[in-house]
Amino acid sequence: MSQLCREHAQIRQSCVSIIRELFKRSHRFRQLLCDDFQRFMKLTVSPDVDTQLPPPYDVARIVTKETLRAIQEWERQYGNHYTQLDLGYKYLKHAKKVDFGRLTAETDAESRRQQLERDRRQRRLTRQMEAVKSEMTGQHMCGYVQH
Repeated sequence: MSQLCREHAQIRQSCVSIIRELFKRSHRFRQLLCDDFQRFMKLTVSPDVDTQLPPPYDVARIVTKETLRAIQEWERQYGNHYTQLDLGYKYLKHAKKVDFGRLTAETDAESRRQQLERDRRQRRLTRQMEAVKSEMTGQHMCGYVQH
């Protein structure tokens, strides 16, 4: 938690990534995080209007989205076992009007966009490689003719 208090969003982003992994693997870690869940949410989601995550702000938005996705996953898997987690999820959903359905849709759309971008990049690289191959083959053949 001490690293989450640092005034830099990239540090908080790294912390959230580590917390997500530990939360999946350790019952004791889940207990400890849920004991201080309100503070965790304040430092990563910033549910209060007067509290803002530290800069850089583009990374702060990513921290918020990653945390909300994690909370949604955790609630689905462990919500009935950890009261604070369930209460935090319900607080975000009902009091702060976080649209977890939209968040899931954004994640799906983002995944599709990333896949399309990877496919486009792969096609471009394949075309470039074919062009280089044909150029090299043409030069190679011309080299034999000149000798």
